[in-house]
Parts: sequence; C-alpha cells; structure tokens
Amino acid sequence: MKLAQRLLPGKHQSIAGYVTKLLILVADFIFAFFSFFLALLITTKFRLVDAQNMVGWAVVLILLLRMAAFRAFRTYLIIIRYIGEKDYKNVFLAITASSVVFAAFLFLIPTLISRQDILPVVIVDYAILLVLAIGARMLMRMLMNQKAEQERGSHLNTAIFGAGELGSMLMRVLQYNGSHHYRPVAFFDDNPKVHGKVLNGIPVFNPKLDFERVVRKYDIRTAIIGINKLPEERRIHFINDCLDHNIKVMKVPPTENWLSNTLNIGQLKDIRFEDLLNRPPIQLDEEAIRESVNGKVVLVTGCAGSIGSEIVRQLLRYRPGLIVGIDQAETPLAELAMSLHKQVDDGLFLPNIGDVKDYDALYHLFQQYEPEYVFHAAAYKHVPMM
Repeated sequence: MKLAQRLLPGKHQSIAGYVTKLLILVADFIFAFFSFFLALLITTKFRLVDAQNMVGWAVVLILLLRMAAFRAFRTYLIIIRYIGEKDYKNVFLAITASSVVFAAFLFLIPTLISRQDILPVVIVDYAILLVLAIGARMLMRMLMNQKAEQERGSHLNTAIFGAGELGSMLMRVLQYNGSHHYRPVAFFDDNPKVHGKVLNGIPVFNPKLDFERVVRKYDIRTAIIGINKLPEERRIHFINDCLDHNIKVMKVPPTENWLSNTLNIGQLKDIRFEDLLNRPPIQLDEEAIRESVNGKVVLVTGCAGSIGSEIVRQLLRYRPGLIVGIDQAETPLAELAMSLHKQVDDGLFLPNIGDVKDYDALYHLFQQYEPEYVFHAAAYKHVPMM
C-alpha cells in the first residue's frame, strides 16, 4: 500500500478525497434518519407504535429531500481542518430548505402525517439535525486542530498586536495551519473596548499596562503586528518593547500584497531596521558599492550580531572575493554559518571565533587574509548601561 502511495501519490490523494466526501455524506444521511425517527418518538411521547404508524412514506420523502439539499448546497465538500462559517452556513441552508419543502409536502398530502402533528415533527426534526450535523463538523475541526498541535511539536508562544479583523484572521491562520511553530496565546490592543475580552479563546490585554506581566505569564517568544495602519510612533514603541524583552517581532504585509487575496504563514515578515526609522530608508549607491567590494576581501567584526549578520548578507549580494567574519559569540556565529552554509562551502564566507580586543588574533587575521575593507559592527549597543 505504501509503495502504491509513493508511485501514485496524486491518485491516492484523489481517492482519499472521494472517501472523505462519501463518509461525510453518509454521516449526514444517518443523522437525517436518526433525527426524523427521534422527532417522531418525541412527538408521540415515545409511544413506539404511534411513531411507526406515522412513518409511512414520510421517512423516504424526508431522506430524499435531505440528500438533494446536501448535494445542492455541497455540504460534503469541506476541508476538515479549515471548517468555518461558510461551511456551517451551507449546512444550515440545506437543512432549512429541505425542512420547508418537507413541511409543504406534508400539508399538501396530509395522509402521511396528521395535520396537527406536522409542525411539531418538522420543528423537532429540524432542531435535532442542525445540532447533529453542525456539532459533528465542530468536533471534526477540534480533533484536526488537536492533531495539528501535536504535529507542530515545540511551540513558540506568540502574541498578536491587534484584536481587529486582521488580527482575528491571523489567529485563525496560525491555529489551523500545522506547518509552523507559532502558537497564539494572547492579544494586545490599544482599544479599551476589547480589553479583558476573549477572541476565540484567546484573551485580549492592554499593551501599555499589561505588557510585562503577560510576557512573563505566557512566556511570549514571538509577537506579530496584525494592524496595517498602526501609527508610526505606536508601532516603533511596541517593537522596542518587544526587543527589550528579547521577543522576535514579525509583521503582516499590506492586504494588497497578499497572494490570491489570502493570508498565509509564508507572507509573515521579520521586522527590519527601516521599520524602526521614523523616516524613509536611505537609498545607497549600489553600483558604487559593487565596484568597491567586488572580488575584494572584506572583514566584518561582530558578524553574528543583528547588525553584523545583516551586513554580511547584504555584502554577499555584491560578490566580494571573501568575507571574513569575526565574533566572540559562539552560538550566534554557528547559527549564521549554518544559515549561509552554501556561501561557507563555496569559500565566500569564513566565520572566525575571536575578540576584536585581542590584538594578536586580529594581527594574524590581517596578515593571513589582508582585508581591503573593514565593516566594524562589534560594539555595545546599550552604551549608557555599559
């Protein structure tokens, strides 16, 4: 079976899709039969003989109407992991439409069920089937969400800044997609009307009063800005708050940049340096830079830091002969080397453990590689504290 799946993956997936649709349709059919029979029992106060006498052709008629409605409203064409309002609406419309038509038939042909019992039977049947069909879909989605949580493995507790429409959409994408490690655990929003409320099980907090407490309580590791028209000053203030607490900050691109008008995980972007500027970024003369460093040996100090690593990545665009990177932080340097493994293998980037205060080490480095340019990014960023 596994060999067949590898040889014919498309065919296997297609068959699995048909089986899922068939199972959903069969389940709805069973629900329809059970709800109608239970409605008869309830209407006749559980007198089985009276219920059997009322069945006749009515059960055949209601089941045919239900199946026709399920087909017409395509209630079985669902992706279980992404079941949402539209799917519930289709189920509601299918059951409502078939119940209305069924009631009309019963009034036109009163021999199936006596007139005084028509409305009680139809209403009870309608209510039971709604609960069963929609409840089953909610249960399936909960089970799929739980499975996605297990597949996701380790989690990065994530806060979303913005409890509005975009933030809510972002939360759903994070909750229903198992291809990432972000788990939304808290919302921040400046709107006092939503403070203390819960959005799909996730609490909403005031970022100005509760930020530090929430970060500690929920062990927030990542924050995503889910407001596109956030004032510049407020955005920068929130980013700085996150950076002060070693929280990675990401942002959602403008809606006009979404692929197929849909938000997905791959479109989330890390905050860049220009996002912290209260002005447009300076445009560099790229041609002059290319002419300067092309084919040359370049030394970057503090290359594993936030600034130094970005300098290394930008310089690689201009095809230097070699970038020699030096940093005293072993783990960040190893992470940078792994992220640039192709450039390391090609001999374009050479990471070195070292301290710029070590005169002898730097002297030998200059003697060995003879760099023509030095980008000095090894520095204390929090100078007043140091």
